[in-house]
Amino acid sequence: MCFGGGKKKTKTADEFYQEMKKDYGPLPSTQVGEGPERDQQLTDVPKVRKGGMQVRSLLRMNGGS
Repeated sequence: MCFGGGKKKTKTADEFYQEMKKDYGPLPSTQVGEGPERDQQLTDVPKVRKGGMQVRSLLRMNGGS
């Protein structure tokens, strides 16, 4: 009994992928027109802490905040 089946060319994973992959066409453009100019300058917002647990970190060994 011979189960080898002869010398058939087997498909590679890349060939299987090419057969199964779907073509969705070209991707849509995400380019948008220029928006309005902004006159406002962004400023830093002060950090406000209200109670709660003390912030702990091993990076701050000197005990400062």
